[in-house]
Amino acid sequence: MKKKSSVFIIIVSIAMLVLSATTLVFAWFTIVEKTTNIIVYSGTIETEYELRDLDTDTVITNQITYERILPGAVHNYRLTVTNNGTIDANLKVEFNFLGSNNIKSAFTINNDNNSYDFTQSRIVVENLVLYAIHNPNSSTYVYDFSVIFDSDYEDQTFDQVVTIENIVITLEQVI
Repeated sequence: MKKKSSVFIIIVSIAMLVLSATTLVFAWFTIVEKTTNIIVYSGTIETEYELRDLDTDTVITNQITYERILPGAVHNYRLTVTNNGTIDANLKVEFNFLGSNNIKSAFTINNDNNSYDFTQSRIVVENLVLYAIHNPNSSTYVYDFSVIFDSDYEDQTFDQVVTIENIVITLEQVI
């Protein structure tokens, strides 16, 4: 009899253990929140760009240096950036300047929408989405701008130099 009761206790214990484990697993999956699917888009970002001096109709490949500039001088440029890749990208365009602050304050970059002075060493002129080449939206960004030397600036600064050291074009995948 003792043997039967101990077998019965073992069977009941095993059944209770299975029932408890099943209840625990069910409770876990009921409580845990479900997330949406995580989708990772991959593709390429291929860029073509050109900086053109509109006054001389030449392509610029080096830094732009201004020295011995006449007051009121205006220089016109066009920056064209094309995303030939397969994925949309965030475009950021920034200008980096070299030169003393007293001469840089006489320079501004103007386009139809904004005006920026050179007193900062770096300015971001655009931050937007540049679509992939297959996208029906525009995959090419054209930024026409003028660099203007203040017409009221003193003659003593003519020997100073201001340089647009580089224009940084950053494309990052749109997430």
